[in-house]
Amino acid sequence: DMCRHCITHKCMNNCPKKAISIIQDRAFIDKTKCIECGRCKQMCPYGAIIEIHRPCVRACAIGAISIGENRKAVIDHEKCVSCGACRNACPFGAIDERSNIIRVIREIQQGKQVIALVAPSIVGQYGLKITMSQIYEALQKAGFAEVVEVGVGADITSVKEAEEYLEKVPAKQGFMTSSCCPAFVKLIKTQVPEAADKISDTPSPMLTCAELIKQKYPYAVTVFIGPCIAKKVEAREHRETINYVLTFEEIMCMLEGKDIKFAEMSGDTAYERDASKLGLSFPLTAGVSAAVQDTVAAMGGEVHNAQYCSGLDKCRDTVKAATAGKLDCSYIEGMACSNGCIDGPAAVGDFHITKVALTKYASAAPNKQAAEDKHTK
Repeated sequence: DMCRHCITHKCMNNCPKKAISIIQDRAFIDKTKCIECGRCKQMCPYGAIIEIHRPCVRACAIGAISIGENRKAVIDHEKCVSCGACRNACPFGAIDERSNIIRVIREIQQGKQVIALVAPSIVGQYGLKITMSQIYEALQKAGFAEVVEVGVGADITSVKEAEEYLEKVPAKQGFMTSSCCPAFVKLIKTQVPEAADKISDTPSPMLTCAELIKQKYPYAVTVFIGPCIAKKVEAREHRETINYVLTFEEIMCMLEGKDIKFAEMSGDTAYERDASKLGLSFPLTAGVSAAVQDTVAAMGGEVHNAQYCSGLDKCRDTVKAATAGKLDCSYIEGMACSNGCIDGPAAVGDFHITKVALTKYASAAPNKQAAEDKHTK
């Protein structure tokens, strides 16, 4: 109620839909007629009209959401990179991703060999007191035939990306970007297409790990479990390798349906820890670039001025600067989520807690370098 009772009524006179009228000397906006064009805000000499952006529109850093007909938010899927920021920002829960819970449950009920591929960022998601043994036991009790650490895939990715870097940079191109975050990859292709050829050709840890499983069990059903929504899109593009993607939220729902609680698991379940410290640290800030730099060094090379960027706007600006020659770097790691994968849109735990838990868990890994993982040999 900030109207200053001016006599010129610029807001009313410039409204294209005649949505503004004067009632008791004050301007009144009829929301049923208003199209939210913002012209009245621009015309008001007192700044009495405030333009409040929708939470989803404000959350989208790449302008993929606009207000369409009937004042409904519309997503431009050509621009959208499935980062999940709008989903988390919507106060009404009106935006959500496709769920594969029912399909995964049916695969298990049909007696198929359903194997869970667990992202390292699961550590600490369900509380600091919940151990990985309890998580593995709960997943097996839910019907998963086997549980595999995706950190193994991260180790393989580190080695392959390091080899690719040594082959391409600087002999064939000035810099190379990571390929682990599907939202970051699509961001480059849609927002900075001139840098599309700089994206690493190395498959992401999820795909690499799934390929390992398919080699060992050709008829297995692979299910990635992580905090990322963009992984669902990546999985749809590689159906022959990764069959389904479930988020940490969806796993909680699935276990709740079977009345399985992590805290009630014995924690005696044994599991293999083949992944290295660096492979398990992929979800942490600059985790990918740290692993690639270490592996390149082990191969006798050196990464010149690696850059880490998180958040879509920063990722776009960093890649644009490098492409234009305004940023001296040879490797760029990009993550759509502002705090890395541990703070993904479908994470259920506080990323500060997850960071502490995952750092501690990774530090206790038997192997410290990606090249020490037996799967990379």
